[in-house]
Amino acid sequence: MSTLTYRRVLPAIFLILITAALVWAALRVLFPAPPANVPVGVGFKGGTYEIFFARYKTFLARHQVTLEFRATSGAIENQKLLEDANSDIQIAFVQGGLRNSAEAPELVSLGRVAYQPFYIFYRADQTIADLTGLKGKRIAIGAPGNGSAVVAAKILAAAGVTAQNSTFLHPFSQAAVNALIENKADAMVEAFSNEEVVRRALRDPRIKMLSIRGADALVRLFPYLSTVVMPQGVVDYEHNIPSADVTMISTTVGILARNTLHPAVMTLLAEALVETHRHAGLLQRVGEFPTHSDPEFPMAPAAADYYRNGPSLLNRYVPFWITNSAQRLLAVLIAVVGVVMPLAHYLPKIHEWLVRRRLQAFYDELQAIEAEAALDARRREGLLAQLQGLEDRICTARLPSSFAAQRYGLRSHINMVRQKLKPIAA
Repeated sequence: MSTLTYRRVLPAIFLILITAALVWAALRVLFPAPPANVPVGVGFKGGTYEIFFARYKTFLARHQVTLEFRATSGAIENQKLLEDANSDIQIAFVQGGLRNSAEAPELVSLGRVAYQPFYIFYRADQTIADLTGLKGKRIAIGAPGNGSAVVAAKILAAAGVTAQNSTFLHPFSQAAVNALIENKADAMVEAFSNEEVVRRALRDPRIKMLSIRGADALVRLFPYLSTVVMPQGVVDYEHNIPSADVTMISTTVGILARNTLHPAVMTLLAEALVETHRHAGLLQRVGEFPTHSDPEFPMAPAAADYYRNGPSLLNRYVPFWITNSAQRLLAVLIAVVGVVMPLAHYLPKIHEWLVRRRLQAFYDELQAIEAEAALDARRREGLLAQLQGLEDRICTARLPSSFAAQRYGLRSHINMVRQKLKPIAA
């Protein structure tokens, strides 16, 4: 490659290298790919959360994202794991009333996904009119550390029912219903969302369900609760099950995530939540869940955007991995163009400035030789050799052809200084 061609190609090579570095940095730092595996704090196996998780997992698997099941003791441990920087949990099921954004500012919500009402079942051979009637009974409230058990204990305490005057047992959901049937428990006060368990219990003549007296008072005492009504006949209209409206209190199941989770995963999960929870249930209307707001945590922007606008037109017809890659590439191109275009404009000017700096250095050296000759006549013989060396370096210096006039002008000035030195040197 000739010197002239090299000088022309060098700025282009430099620009290509900078562009490649910017693309790499943007893809790695500013627009990273969504993770292929996302750990989720679920709960114990066989619980309602696992049922929900399985549906989410199936949905996200269609988009090459794998949700990893993490068994925990329940909502309280899930919350702790999300807040623990040493934990790999990125998403978790939680219950309302455990924490809020003031206590955990690094978390965002993808909405509440279901009511988690407190079902108060008791044996049909018992006479229980309200919560106070549970005093002295064997009561299943769920496993220690389970969010349901923690809140149930608070509700029962408001009615004067405590571990000191009653027996708290730890079977949960279907296991608690079985304990009632087998006369191993007198009642159960548990919050869960498995409607099949509820339907079977309400159809069993050995079990009754308590309608809470003063539910509004409990909601005032515990603001994270709300009142819900199970309508008469909603389980079985033909056989009138339940036989009257049942007033209940309920918390809600929420999905929380770390605010560092990739927005694309949050969007996919929001879509999975809509697909899973939009239908009507025993207590919820069509479209009531997932909620588009959260009373305790800010909504994740990606989820809020999906709930508000639905999937983009492209996402409706093109696989997720293609649209995500295209969006990343477009974002990178915009970022790179924003940097490279100004750089391409200023790069020739920067190059010209550097060349002029080099020429100025040659002139400074020439002026120093001329000044030294005027001050010390004994040095003039050696200065001629310095001039020759300076001229040789100028002749071999790689300068753009547009600076040919400056090169020849500098050599002319060197020759003028040489002519002044030669007579004296002779």
